[in-house]
Amino acid sequence: MKPAIRIYLKELLELRRDKRTFYSAIFGPIFLVYLLLGSMSFVEKSFKEPKSQKLHVVKSHLGAQYVTQWKGQKQLDIIEIESDTAGRKLIEDGKARVVLSFEKESDSAPLVMRAVYDEEDLKSKVLVGELEGKVRIDISILVGQLLDQAGISEVQREPVRFKRDPLPKKEESAGSAVAGFLPYLIVIWAFYGGFGLASESVAAEKEKNTLETLLIAPISRKQIAFGKFLSLLTVSLMGCLVSVATMLILGPRMGGTTLFPSGFGLTLPLLAAILGVVLPLCAMFAGLLLAISAFSKNTRECQTYLTFVSFIVLIPAVFSQFIGFTDFARAQWVAFVPVLNSATILRQALLGQIDGTMALITVSLSCFLAAVSIYFAMRMFLKESILSKS
Repeated sequence: MKPAIRIYLKELLELRRDKRTFYSAIFGPIFLVYLLLGSMSFVEKSFKEPKSQKLHVVKSHLGAQYVTQWKGQKQLDIIEIESDTAGRKLIEDGKARVVLSFEKESDSAPLVMRAVYDEEDLKSKVLVGELEGKVRIDISILVGQLLDQAGISEVQREPVRFKRDPLPKKEESAGSAVAGFLPYLIVIWAFYGGFGLASESVAAEKEKNTLETLLIAPISRKQIAFGKFLSLLTVSLMGCLVSVATMLILGPRMGGTTLFPSGFGLTLPLLAAILGVVLPLCAMFAGLLLAISAFSKNTRECQTYLTFVSFIVLIPAVFSQFIGFTDFARAQWVAFVPVLNSATILRQALLGQIDGTMALITVSLSCFLAAVSIYFAMRMFLKESILSKS
């Protein structure tokens, strides 16, 4: 075991000297978490902060009472224009979002509010929806006054009421928003944490002609492979832990009470569950990365293979972001899909709702695939073809 530890320490020392790989492994997760939290916080604030929206209204005595009422509201900035044609021209030129006009076919006919807007503009659709809601409220108030005057009771005007009675929310171990994308970050950095080191581990040594010297040293090739595997495992784990630590530190400060409604405290059982899932996952990725590096003839070929494999890893990782909104979240087949199963169990752990059977299958499958990947990586080191450069 000592020779393997020496190889392990040698790989970590070379990683420390390689500034690009070292900083990407350490600061990459920090930057990504900061970027995601900042983006979510910005989007949340932009939707919550009340902003004045411009509403162009065609001058008419028909809707004067509504225009006067809306002018007193801070959410609407009323701009009166001369004609409907001028309003349509403003919309086509991108200078107006919604143009409201009033028309009435006869004295007995209802007043019609016509809202002209661009269907492809999301903000225009939102503003139209807000206006429609305001009109409905005004109508309900007016109808209520008329019904009161007619002596119609509340039971008669509303014979059936629909009442929601949701079950009490279970206490969550982490913010519900975080439970969606933190497993994604952990899984991604379990792979990408060792991504930069993988091409340097074996493929780069072939180009530098240092692999031959290492293989003729009085150390078994299995020990060499195991030492390199441990270094990749360490870097992958480091990327995952840095992601979690960054979320712990920056999350409550940047996300506030909305992204973290119940706080974000890692309990010992939760931490143990996360490590129990992440460790075999990182081992599987480390063995896979080492096998690819050993199979490749040079660094460029290794990076090509790694890029292709990264897409295979990304697909189930991205799907894990949305599986909570589907009926598959508790389906047993999810436990048999690598990467997706780990992300799902991590999400359950953060919500304090771990499925024991699914977790056992997930960890067992990850351990099996880790053993298979390590086996093939060591087999590559026992072959003389590992020295092939062409």
